[in-house]
Amino acid sequence: MKRLLNSLRCRQVAPFSSSVTYCEGIQDEKPRLDVQQQQQQSSNLTDSNVGRPFDPEVGKLNNPYTFRRRRLSNVRRPDLSDGAGRKQQTISQMHKQENLIAHKLARRHSYARNINTELSPKQMEDLPLPPRVLGIFTCPGLEPVYHVDYVRHVDGFEREEITKVATIAKINQDRGVAAYPYGLDENRKVALFGVYDGHGAMGGQIAQHVMAAIQRDLVLHPTFESDLARAFLGVFRHVDEMIQNLSYVDANYSGTTACVVLLTEKDITTSNVGDSRCVLGRRSKEGKILAIELTKDQNPDCESEYNRIVESGGFVSPPEGDGLSARVWLDQDYTQVGLAMARSIGDHILRQVGVICDPVVNTVPLEAEVDEFLILGSDGIWEFISSEEAVEIVHACLRSGDGASFACKTLIDIAASRWRYVEGDYRDDITAIVVDLKSIWNQ
Repeated sequence: MKRLLNSLRCRQVAPFSSSVTYCEGIQDEKPRLDVQQQQQQSSNLTDSNVGRPFDPEVGKLNNPYTFRRRRLSNVRRPDLSDGAGRKQQTISQMHKQENLIAHKLARRHSYARNINTELSPKQMEDLPLPPRVLGIFTCPGLEPVYHVDYVRHVDGFEREEITKVATIAKINQDRGVAAYPYGLDENRKVALFGVYDGHGAMGGQIAQHVMAAIQRDLVLHPTFESDLARAFLGVFRHVDEMIQNLSYVDANYSGTTACVVLLTEKDITTSNVGDSRCVLGRRSKEGKILAIELTKDQNPDCESEYNRIVESGGFVSPPEGDGLSARVWLDQDYTQVGLAMARSIGDHILRQVGVICDPVVNTVPLEAEVDEFLILGSDGIWEFISSEEAVEIVHACLRSGDGASFACKTLIDIAASRWRYVEGDYRDDITAIVVDLKSIWNQ
């Protein structure tokens, strides 16, 4: 861990390479191994980042058909050929209007920015919280591009030959937001944080819309002060209905997760759909930092989720391998949709089989003496990093005095390195928020 942090401190200005190349990190300093070399070394490999055995799935790196297909197995892409430019302009205008309203409700807010972005002094002043208290960053995913050709061999048969042409940056469908002070009363100590992971052909637009709408509508709900769980439920359902009625977004085959945290001086309230996650770092009586998962990934094979889907007429396929998710299907042959979560905002084609937008809302008291920090992350973080390990990484950075922004970048850096090591040319979008609870109310 010390070697990792020292390496990153040497390049704090630009700890990542450009968006079309891989994120740098400790493991990236090793020469690239072919599949056979990885198989030989995987049995005795130890992850230098955390000092515990790390057993990556080998044999996938050069196969274009076996890298992870995220979220949806079978996606119908909407036809945007007619007036696509006008529709995109409408989406942009909608985002500007929603963000303007949200800005009036929250005096200061910040959206997750690219990991390479450097802020000007003026932009630093406009942040809702100082970088040492709040880290909020996103890193776009990567995907390989292949050329498929058919070559006639000497035996007279044509065989498919696949050549990788390039590795390109994906369109980032993750969103993240932090707002403080949040609400109509600027003197009240309330903060709002959210991570949204879009999926499907229009997942990015849906995630953007949902992020702005939840931030705007939650504080205006009539039970925001008296019954927060009811307010979250009403807002999530309302936003889900709104995107269903948008003419320029097809939410039948696209959707988003939503992991939202409302933080006050007394409580931490989480409202979650999908498999983004919020983890609390809490100090035990023995002085050890514990990982308290405030949300639970809503996988289709969880008992309560599975029962609801099956009773509604849906079908759940088991995970295809270790580390992969079960999926929800419309048909028993597993050919229609294949969503890798049991709850989401959007994905309306699956409402008939029990995929719902109702959030799981949980409130825990904020114990100021022992609660150290919060971590919110899309599943790009949690795919190869456990909650316990993420807490160790963030705690090490904060303990060294590096601050929440450095801790957030370090967490994303390690996650990106894991994606490269295990998946090779494919990486999911990665978004994380780190909040230093010891310092937040002192600002």
